[in-house]
Amino acid sequence: MKGENPPQYHPATPYIAKFCIGQLDSESDGITNVLHVLALLKDIFHHLPKIHVKTISESLLKLMTMKNVLVTSCCLQTFHGLFVSRPSEAILPVQRNGQIITALYDYQPPATDTQPTLAWLTVMQEAYLNLAHNSLNLCAVLLPRILNTCSQLWLSGKSEVMSGSSHTMKILLQDCVGKMCETKKSIET
Repeated sequence: MKGENPPQYHPATPYIAKFCIGQLDSESDGITNVLHVLALLKDIFHHLPKIHVKTISESLLKLMTMKNVLVTSCCLQTFHGLFVSRPSEAILPVQRNGQIITALYDYQPPATDTQPTLAWLTVMQEAYLNLAHNSLNLCAVLLPRILNTCSQLWLSGKSEVMSGSSHTMKILLQDCVGKMCETKKSIET
């Protein structure tokens, strides 16, 4: 086995992913079971093969359409677990990262709903940071939308939302735009 490339993921992960997908798609087992699976996925999502990351992402977005506050919160935590781990392109291709970002705008809570808005902002921040880590070009294309969204959240009248959106903008400007500026400077010199 010397000289061979190690597998990108544990050989059991496809089976675990299929089990989780089955549980998420099963409506007969109830919300409690779904919440347990989401808690598991929060910690292992970034270890799964990319085909299963795609399917589970679609399942999470489908679950979020139920408009169940607890399920939506757990789905956002699961996405956060994926993005904050900075998965490689082999696990989360940049196009899929961008698609998830775009899809999550459909689930943006109202600015008057403080806790869900702050959770959503945190997930979006990590999604953009992960995208910048893997593709500055795609990040540059998608970044104006979140910056515009954050500036709109300043109008919410909720101090926590204004503070959260300011923090997200600061991090994205420092880590995404800053990285883009450094890259441009290194190319010019």
